[in-house]
Amino acid sequence: MAPQIPISREARADDPRADAERDDGTHEIAPDLADRRLVLANVVFVGSVRSLAALKPERVVTGHGCALHGPELRHGLDALAQDFEHVAVPDQGRYVETPARAEDVSAYRSP
Repeated sequence: MAPQIPISREARADDPRADAERDDGTHEIAPDLADRRLVLANVVFVGSVRSLAALKPERVVTGHGCALHGPELRHGLDALAQDFEHVAVPDQGRYVETPARAEDVSAYRSP
């Protein structure tokens, strides 16, 4: 598998010192999760990385990895969307030949 796209520490939304410096109401909940009270609290996105990149989100909390935000997030999503097969699809493994998909509920079956 290709290496992950590097994201600088400044793009993360989970650093209390950075939270205080930003002074934008963002608060650390856990090492990889931050919260900011907005009109819309939770959004579930089901779709491709390309579709997500096209939305140009300000923040993304994926449930895995670090919460990310800002221009570096959008740049990383664009790079991932353009080269997804090379960057994110492993050469071998359980789902390489038959990917699990939300559309046919195979993503929700036990392996």
